[in-house]
Amino acid sequence: MFAVVAGLVLIALGIGGVRYAPAIVDAQRRQGMTPLEDETIEYDDRIAVTKATGAVITLVGIGILAYGTMI
Repeated sequence: MFAVVAGLVLIALGIGGVRYAPAIVDAQRRQGMTPLEDETIEYDDRIAVTKATGAVITLVGIGILAYGTMI
């Protein structure tokens, strides 16, 4: 049961990360949370990495959900 809930939470967080990636990057910039303050990483690249991270979290959530339903 725990694996099912954890999988669903990760799926929701991952989809949210993909959907709201531009807003997340903007919020990080406003609050000074960017990992590198210099402009070597483009804005579009930051969004792409945030979306990719969300996609990976979603896939991990799907895997955990599948595992939880098989137990």
